[in-house]
Amino acid sequence: MNQTLNYVTYQTFPASTANSLQSISNIKYFIKKGIDVCLYFPLREKTSSDDLKVLQEYYSFTESLEINGINHYLPHGRIQIFKKTMFHISHFLWSRRTISKYFKKNNGDIFFTRSDWIAFFAARKKYKVIFECHQESRIRNFVIKKIGDYENVYIIFLNKDLQKNYKNISNSIVLHNGVDVELFEENLYQKRNSIVYAGNLSRFGVNRGFPEFLRKYNEEKIFQEFNLEIIGGDLDQIEDLKTVVKDLNIEDYVIFHGRKNRSETINIIQMCKIGLLLNNANNTHSYQHTSPLKYFEYIYAKLSVIAMDFPSHRSLPLNQKISYFDLEKNRSLNVAINQSKNNDELSTAELKDISLETRIKKILDFAF
Repeated sequence: MNQTLNYVTYQTFPASTANSLQSISNIKYFIKKGIDVCLYFPLREKTSSDDLKVLQEYYSFTESLEINGINHYLPHGRIQIFKKTMFHISHFLWSRRTISKYFKKNNGDIFFTRSDWIAFFAARKKYKVIFECHQESRIRNFVIKKIGDYENVYIIFLNKDLQKNYKNISNSIVLHNGVDVELFEENLYQKRNSIVYAGNLSRFGVNRGFPEFLRKYNEEKIFQEFNLEIIGGDLDQIEDLKTVVKDLNIEDYVIFHGRKNRSETINIIQMCKIGLLLNNANNTHSYQHTSPLKYFEYIYAKLSVIAMDFPSHRSLPLNQKISYFDLEKNRSLNVAINQSKNNDELSTAELKDISLETRIKKILDFAF
């Protein structure tokens, strides 16, 4: 294929978020399928970079693409009051200007975006738009209401419950996240008795529930059989959790790896036995709509999985591989861990189905 895919997003790169990793991973596999990709994003952070080598090193990929970092002189990131309002205003203005300035002629290229306003303005200019919808919001509801019935708009929902929220859709599909299988070592059988968590320690500024989990980990004496290894987190968040760990006197059993690159993260995951999905029930996205990338990495690495008993986790593919727990119920965590030991490994077909290669093939079949 020689078609160009304009991946236009209001995210910035490099960044430690799962969302930025998901975008780069998908781009990598579009390129592998023969699609020319042009990435457009705002240089809205001091650490933002449109240097290909910087992104390749940060995200552990070697594929080449055209990168267009666009200057960002808008309030978001510069004005520290009314942050939510500043984000929405900046997102709207940046998207409108970017589509107007950089895409004057419709030459048949395709847009891929997670941005409501990029999808809106590109669709209005009759471009073919693939819009990946990760959660519900009032702005998203407005945008999908306006462009959801356009024949040139294709919407990817991360899970079936999210798809059910929207009715006026001409073209839509449910696709969960996928695994970059090239990061994994084959035939790596040595595993240590560890529960591993990989990812940020907070989401949307709210902690994912680690203090509560650590107290339950101590109370139910999980440490007698399994260490806990945590990959990721800002330094101040790690220090806060280290204080909790010290107060509980479980310092010998909890390992903080800090931030690691993609290859190092996957290597640590592969060496553990159980993967942990932890989140805050008060966030609608986390509770109902999330499709965590780490989940697919856990099961591809042949880990058992334990997860908070959320509708979003029960909507995950291959959820029979998950053992659920509720931190408010006595011995629930212990029961989940014991159940997880009996979960079967994935078959070859199941492993292939959760790969990014398969995910991108499904997108191409759906929208190209």
